[in-house]
Amino acid sequence: KLSLDSRNFKTVSSFIDNGILIINDISGFKDNKFLDILLKKNVSIIIMHMQNNPEIMQKKPLYKFPVIDIYEFFKTKINFLLESGVKKSQIIIDPGFGFGKNKNHNLNLLNYFPLFHSLGYPICSGLSRKSLIDTIYKERHKLDISPEQRLSGSLSLQNIAFLNGSQIIRTHDIFEVKQSFA
Repeated sequence: KLSLDSRNFKTVSSFIDNGILIINDISGFKDNKFLDILLKKNVSIIIMHMQNNPEIMQKKPLYKFPVIDIYEFFKTKINFLLESGVKKSQIIIDPGFGFGKNKNHNLNLLNYFPLFHSLGYPICSGLSRKSLIDTIYKERHKLDISPEQRLSGSLSLQNIAFLNGSQIIRTHDIFEVKQSFA
């Protein structure tokens, strides 16, 4: 399936007729203009949770309890979409690992990942080469590792998500992930 990663309506509307089947919106469907596309086209949307916007999302992200806060975000967004006429089969959720979340927020999401299944939608997980891997490694070994050096950490985190039921894994390393899952 061909997916398009964009939070920009103009970009999505320009490419939607080129075989796009999934729109991955990192803004969590903040722009209601996307609703018209979802109602008129046979496309799905990945609703990703992100606190704030990319420019400031990592500046002191704050949650009461990230798992419940994000769970409630999805409940609200899903109810809005369903009430607006979007089909249940068009909705995919993504907790947004690394997007407005610190190390503890991300690890809490992994620890409580199965809770998101109770929403009843496919779950996408993007943990490939995240700075979370560098943060964890640096705490133990006092060394920074570049995104290119994060394959082992990526596989570990992606396996946790997969074993906890993530149906879609976003990765930079397709062969290695397939081998790891096998």
